[in-house]
Amino acid sequence: MVRDELGIEPVDLGLKLGLFAGEPGLENPTYRQRIEEPWGIKASNCYGISDVMSSFAAVCQDSNDLHFMGQGSLVAQMIDPASCEDLAVDEGVEGELVLTHLAREAQPLVRYSTSDVIRILATGPCSCGRTGFRFQVTGRSDDMVHVRGINVFPSGVADVLTALTPSVTGEFQILLSHPGPYDRLDIAVEYGEGVRLEGLEQLRQQVEAKIKEALTFSAYVDLVPPDSIPRTEMGKAIRVVRRF
Repeated sequence: MVRDELGIEPVDLGLKLGLFAGEPGLENPTYRQRIEEPWGIKASNCYGISDVMSSFAAVCQDSNDLHFMGQGSLVAQMIDPASCEDLAVDEGVEGELVLTHLAREAQPLVRYSTSDVIRILATGPCSCGRTGFRFQVTGRSDDMVHVRGINVFPSGVADVLTALTPSVTGEFQILLSHPGPYDRLDIAVEYGEGVRLEGLEQLRQQVEAKIKEALTFSAYVDLVPPDSIPRTEMGKAIRVVRRF
């Protein structure tokens, strides 16, 4: 849009910092680089939930891990997304984030299930001086799919495809034809603008191999043209489509 409407490169705007929230991906260095290089900015990740608090976690100048900064306002807990059993907030633990208000007087939330699955990366103080636990968002519990005993999140597939751009656009959909668990996943993936039709079979095999290598499950990939996966009015693609 900057190039088309203003006739300049994004970097020429002189922006220094971009604050991003609401979508996964900035934990991935390749994805972050795709944002930072054209604009000439540092892409900074923030995290919040509109029902709870607009922003209560962010990265610092020393680390790209999200720092929990809601102490005094929120109690953060974790549960197993399948069994709902409590989990310890310890390094290496992965589970669904549950939040409780401490200070809200109007409509406080108690053990509010966020549906966001996070992984605790560290619990000790960061070099920046902040003491909240550090984490990354790995996916949504309502998008979690079980494949041969493995919990699979669309964000994992997104990371694989980001590393393969521009051969693929990065847009995809996991297509489910029956209730789980699954032996493999059918995934529609948009190939890139510059990909020749005669190279699609080789690209399909490459994508399947990368998914198998990174996520340890098998997928059947259907390569579809760019911009063919439906988007919402906000420009987002629905990542998991249940056809049953």
